[in-house]
Amino acid sequence: MPQRADLIDLRTCRAPTRAAGTHHAPHVRGPPHPTGGNMTQERSIYTTTARARAGQVKVEGTGETLPVALPTALGGANAWEGWSPEQLHAAALASCMQQSLALAASVRGLSVENSSVTADVSLEHSGPLRYAFQASMRIDLPDLEAGEYQNLIAEAARACPMASGVHIDGL
Repeated sequence: MPQRADLIDLRTCRAPTRAAGTHHAPHVRGPPHPTGGNMTQERSIYTTTARARAGQVKVEGTGETLPVALPTALGGANAWEGWSPEQLHAAALASCMQQSLALAASVRGLSVENSSVTADVSLEHSGPLRYAFQASMRIDLPDLEAGEYQNLIAEAARACPMASGVHIDGL
């Protein structure tokens, strides 16, 4: 996939580099834009696929299979047999926000090396076959002052695609 100058590599917290004199033309794909344009600029930067089957989920391209199971509250076995969707969602939410914090901090010249993100995910029931996740996050940034703390978290929350609609303590 071509590199885009407006993206930052989360491993190095730097924008990708291109050889001098090269030009990056945006990928164009898809049907006409609903507002009348005849082409849309590709917005996808990364795509992954996971396939779930009874008792397991496999993330394509990794060769890894994760065991999955119902939590005990929903009839799962007492012994740990695998990850529940709630646990996987909490792990994804916490890691997404942690990476967004690192990105926002790198732009501001700050360090979040000692930070941590805790995500709580609950499964709620609102009627026959109607379930929803309710999520919240707590963020610990011990090396930042109060003013930097709220600004950085707000910026990271805007950058984290999973944070929309999630309550973040302290905001």
